[in-house]
Amino acid sequence: MQALLMPVITVDGPSGSGKGTVCRLLADKLGWDVLDSGAIYRV
Repeated sequence: MQALLMPVITVDGPSGSGKGTVCRLLADKLGWDVLDSGAIYRV
């Protein structure tokens, strides 16, 4: 069985620095999905 390799980009920074905006713009440009790990912690 062949492994599926998937690229991952991580973005880190302080609150209010625009991480979410950058991630959404980049995901739209690349046709990728965004996983907001901060939202997972707040659930």
